[in-house]
Amino acid sequence: MMIMTLCLAVYSALEYKARKVLKEKLINNPTMKWVFSCFMDVVILTIKPDNQIIIKNLQQKHHSILHALGQNYEKYYL
Repeated sequence: MMIMTLCLAVYSALEYKARKVLKEKLINNPTMKWVFSCFMDVVILTIKPDNQIIIKNLQQKHHSILHALGQNYEKYYL
């Protein structure tokens, strides 16, 4: 029960931040479910010998969302 409560608290904090930032720039009432569903098509491949990272299917809408959320989120995809 404690782990479930912790997960819900983290989810709620993420949703609060996303709503605060995205509401000003992109969409009126964003939810984390909406943000997560937008990124379902994005694939991150790691090739092991040199740890080369390839990101596939990253489109303009993803760039807009990442830019609105800030540099901490952009650094994982760019």
